[in-house]
Amino acid sequence: MIPFMPSAAKQVERDIQIREQRSLGARIADLASEHNLSETRIKQILKEESSVPTYWSANMQSKLLMTRRDQLLELYEELTETARAMPASQASAKIGAYKAAQAALDRVIKFEETSGLLPRGKVFALFA
Repeated sequence: MIPFMPSAAKQVERDIQIREQRSLGARIADLASEHNLSETRIKQILKEESSVPTYWSANMQSKLLMTRRDQLLELYEELTETARAMPASQASAKIGAYKAAQAALDRVIKFEETSGLLPRGKVFALFA
């Protein structure tokens, strides 16, 4: 039996989604499972440039990048506000909220590195 092959347009959409999820920190094994692909195929998709739509203007790409970044920063801010609003009597929940906020900030940094907004591995050098 021949495996089902999605149309080219659906493959492009899937590949973009895989790249976005990976840029937000998704593991390769999780991506392979979610999209019913092998880990090898996921790695190939992540390396390929051909499935990125060439008809997207640089302006559209940068708007999308900044929108995604803003969404992640919003999440970070909401989690930080939640942690601050919690009373000290709920120490475990307060710590959990701060940890979630830190994870969101880590995702922002990873996203910025992956998208080229920050140089890879140089973020912490800025604070030294």
